[in-house]
Amino acid sequence: MRKIFVLIAIASVAVIVLSSAVLIKPDIILRLKYTSSITLYTPEDDAIIYGGEVPFSFYVTTDAPSPQVCLLVRKGTGIWEYEFYYTGWINKTVTFENGNYTWWVEIYTPSKINPGSWDLVKTSAKRTFTVTDYTPPPPSPKAPVIKYFGFPEEAKVGETVTFTVSAYDPDGEIKYNIFDFGDGETLLTSASVATHTYSMPGEYKVSVTVVDNDNLKTTKSGEITIYEGVSPEPVSPEKSAPYIFIVLLVSSITLVGIAGVFFSKKK
Repeated sequence: MRKIFVLIAIASVAVIVLSSAVLIKPDIILRLKYTSSITLYTPEDDAIIYGGEVPFSFYVTTDAPSPQVCLLVRKGTGIWEYEFYYTGWINKTVTFENGNYTWWVEIYTPSKINPGSWDLVKTSAKRTFTVTDYTPPPPSPKAPVIKYFGFPEEAKVGETVTFTVSAYDPDGEIKYNIFDFGDGETLLTSASVATHTYSMPGEYKVSVTVVDNDNLKTTKSGEITIYEGVSPEPVSPEKSAPYIFIVLLVSSITLVGIAGVFFSKKK
């Protein structure tokens, strides 16, 4: 009699548990039955969207049959729903008016208990975003960058000196270069090479200023030493004759001496 009572009690508990699972929370069984995942990408949580166009991007996988993927967006008590009958990467751009929104994604499958309806399989986390028509100001223009400014360290009066600059503009183009040779002379040119001749010796501070299409400027400088000097004149044949004669004379005396020593030993 005791065993019969125990069996009845166990059966009753089983019936209660199964009834609760089926009647009270049938979606729990569905969520345990299918393997699903939802990964949200954009908009990120607390994102600010300028201009109203909101790009939604998320990735969905599920082994539930004939799945329906729903993108839901809520503002206050209003809600928008967008349905997709495929999984994988899902992208959709929707235009909203200014305001604060919450969005999430849900996966459904056709109900076997209630034909014509859908059973919820999985719900993603919720994210928020804000839509505003404020347009941020464009970034400030950037000044040109001088990579190289080259010239010789020394030169002579009257000699042609070459100056070379290499530069670029990160957000535009170079308009022109201003070469300052340090002796009161400057040159404005679109070329990257300039030449100059100094008439007086001394130390000069030279520079180049690069100007871009936003009229932003970058300057790089250095120093050059100019000295007076004359290149040594080439030795003329007339001037080299005495040296050649001395070399020949020394060589002849040496040969005579060697010959004398040789013949004296032979005797």
